[in-house]
Amino acid sequence: MPTQTEEVEGGYRFLAVALFLFIAFPLAAYTLMPDNYYANFISFPARMLLVPIHEFGHNIVSFFTEFSGLPFSSMYLPITMAGSLFEVFLPFLVALLFIFGNQRYAIACLIIVILGAAFYDFGTYVRSAESPSGPAINSLMQPARVTPETHDWFIVLSAFNELDKAGVISQVLMDLGFVITLVGFFSSVFELNLVINYRKSSDFMLLLLYGSAITLLLLPFYFTLFKLIFLLLISISLLIHFKRSVLPHIKKEIEEVDKEIEKEEDEQESKTEKGEPYGKAEDWWAPPDRKDSPR
Repeated sequence: MPTQTEEVEGGYRFLAVALFLFIAFPLAAYTLMPDNYYANFISFPARMLLVPIHEFGHNIVSFFTEFSGLPFSSMYLPITMAGSLFEVFLPFLVALLFIFGNQRYAIACLIIVILGAAFYDFGTYVRSAESPSGPAINSLMQPARVTPETHDWFIVLSAFNELDKAGVISQVLMDLGFVITLVGFFSSVFELNLVINYRKSSDFMLLLLYGSAITLLLLPFYFTLFKLIFLLLISISLLIHFKRSVLPHIKKEIEEVDKEIEKEEDEQESKTEKGEPYGKAEDWWAPPDRKDSPR
């Protein structure tokens, strides 16, 4: 298990458990079983959280365009892409805040699960550009219909004459989302085990290494080339961190333990040479005082 450090408060413990049960677990189940009815059902509320983030991305770039006075025609494609890009940028930013800000690693892992789900959703959205149709939600959070004129990535890919690449692009994004979601999920399982007992890890990268190892064990059952590439890139960077930062501390701790053992052995040998194998001579058993002896 990851190294344990200081204790955590009850509020953090409750929030971590709630996020795991209602967001991380459903999203991980959906990632592993996207065609399963029950996985779709339990993950639907969590996946819907990404919709306002997506639409806010469109709105914030539109507002910037109006505020800056830039011509709308030159910002049309950035506005169109902003929804999906902001959908992955915001969870990434929030995860960094929890990692480097207050070191709430359990929350950070759970946000990473959301980040992976955002990439996965990004990929499915790009894939639907091949045949844009069906229900949707507009920027005012109202029900709408998808058409080629309103589908973000149909517009973007058509503008660059890359609509035929939608399948490959979507597969890359979905595989990246798959890897990030599972690494974050399994890392959160390790960390949550500590948090439930009011403890937490001291090294976030080491925590992710545990999650990567479990994800690697599952990869043969969900294998694609892009998943393997992304998981290897993540794992290699984590192993480099382990070798440079974690392993030296482990070696130092082992050396300190060895020194303590050698010190105790030297003291014991010294006592043995003096004829005190069991301690100091004055500590040996002595007969009771005469007045206390039985008559």
